[in-house]
Amino acid sequence: MLKIKKWFMCTLLMSILCLVVGQILLLNESIKSKISSVYRMESKYVYSEQQMPKGSIEIEISQPEKGVYLLQNGEPIAELNQKNFNIDVFDNTVFEIDGRNCKHNILVNIRTISENIDGYYEKEIVVEKNIVILGRFFIK
Repeated sequence: MLKIKKWFMCTLLMSILCLVVGQILLLNESIKSKISSVYRMESKYVYSEQQMPKGSIEIEISQPEKGVYLLQNGEPIAELNQKNFNIDVFDNTVFEIDGRNCKHNILVNIRTISENIDGYYEKEIVVEKNIVILGRFFIK
């Protein structure tokens, strides 16, 4: 029984030590890319936005209004209080218009799209006090 307790305690301490060493190694970016399969599968651009390829789209709002927001992957990035907007587009990005606070219907047009963007999107949408998907964009 005493041998089993010693073996169990030794195994437990070694497991905790391996866990701590593994977590410390994952703090280093170059080591993380070598030992973490999840890090490699997500994207090579996950932690360095400066290297991410991007495109741009220009949208036009028929009636600029306060309280109406452009959402990128569900997060507000701009208030639609101007007539024209240029937006940087990264790979696999979803854009929506949050018009829950608008007083009038708003017409949103995509005027231009850079050549390196692919995906599915609506060229023209009407926002009627709701959230409307503008499109999902991919970088070629």
